[in-house]
Amino acid sequence: MSYHLWSIITLRKSLWVDWIYDHKLKGRSIWDVTPKDKMTWSWRKILQIRELLRPHIRQKIGNGRDTFAWSDNWCNQSPLNRFITPRDIYNADFSLNAKVADLVSNMNWKWLVAWYDLFPVLIHVHVPVINTNRKDVTIWYDMHGNERTFSTMMVWDTIRQRKQLINWYNVVWKTIRVFTDMVQLDGKWEDIVQYLISRGEWNSISSIVDRLVLGAAAYYIWQERNARLFKNAKRTPIQISNVILKTVRMRLLSIRMKESITSRRIMTRWDILKTKELNRMDDKG
Repeated sequence: MSYHLWSIITLRKSLWVDWIYDHKLKGRSIWDVTPKDKMTWSWRKILQIRELLRPHIRQKIGNGRDTFAWSDNWCNQSPLNRFITPRDIYNADFSLNAKVADLVSNMNWKWLVAWYDLFPVLIHVHVPVINTNRKDVTIWYDMHGNERTFSTMMVWDTIRQRKQLINWYNVVWKTIRVFTDMVQLDGKWEDIVQYLISRGEWNSISSIVDRLVLGAAAYYIWQERNARLFKNAKRTPIQISNVILKTVRMRLLSIRMKESITSRRIMTRWDILKTKELNRMDDKG
């Protein structure tokens, strides 16, 4: 939905955007549309997401012809309709759909001098430099106020909830990594994945073990996270580690390993050697 809202605000060239402007907006700003009971699901969702994205969308004034003066974010005090009412706008002979260029004449504001007493914040609204040869530009700002190229991924990263990092996963990782060749790595996902990619040797038994451990760890840590969030259930880091190790060990028992120093080292590390020897004795018996 963020992409659709962005398409409307930036006047993306498409039949759908043209239809929205002709049949939904009819000259109004997207920010001024009031949700009604009889609306399509998609249109309602676009309107619902507006206030979440609004603080991160800003207009950079060029010719001032594409920026709504009262409802768009184009200055530090925007949107101006937070404190200037429709009645005030009508009484001053301005249109509710006025653009920034409509309010500027000879590098001065057209609004009443009395407005500075009614709305002192206007004192800080500087007259933009109107460049008739340049269109207004819509810019996305991230959570730190930096200009960014718009994308749905950027929107998600900007508006997503950020909670305190959990520390129990690190205890899990430090417990299980001693059973792998990744003892030197901390619990950062990017570092682990990069190590596995750069290592190669996908068919070697040590590489298989590392990937099995990573897969099981990701699965059970995610499972634990959901249990804590939605079921109010909790296991200790040691319990989670034991489940991961047990799962990987059961999988390793089913793998036929070629006789080598590496395979013997891994079977000893995972306590598989004795188990396989006992199984052979049972088979012979």
